[in-house]
Amino acid sequence: MKLKHQGINTNRLKKEADNPREVAFAQMWEKWQRNGWLGESVPLAWILKDWADDPSEYYAPEPSQRDATVAATVVQWFGTVVGVSFLADVINASPELKEYLRHCCFSADEVKRLEK
Repeated sequence: MKLKHQGINTNRLKKEADNPREVAFAQMWEKWQRNGWLGESVPLAWILKDWADDPSEYYAPEPSQRDATVAATVVQWFGTVVGVSFLADVINASPELKEYLRHCCFSADEVKRLEK
């Protein structure tokens, strides 16, 4: 069964809704689900895999449509004002994450600007 990786609030993704961060999160999630990550299996299957029960790297059970909808809804939520605030709190609470993001995701000029 081909899963739809869309959340329950797709009405918030319409242009007139003016939620560009939610659109970015939702679109990238769909893209990752469609194309995989680094040529690997669908990320949702790996997120839901019970690694303690089955440590095999080569098998992950197929997610249900409900799994896909719930995951897409949560990912889209990260683009909301509350979701972005949550992400900022997580980043600020984790020096390791902050440092990782600083070095992997920003140019040297952006890092200098952020450090001011």
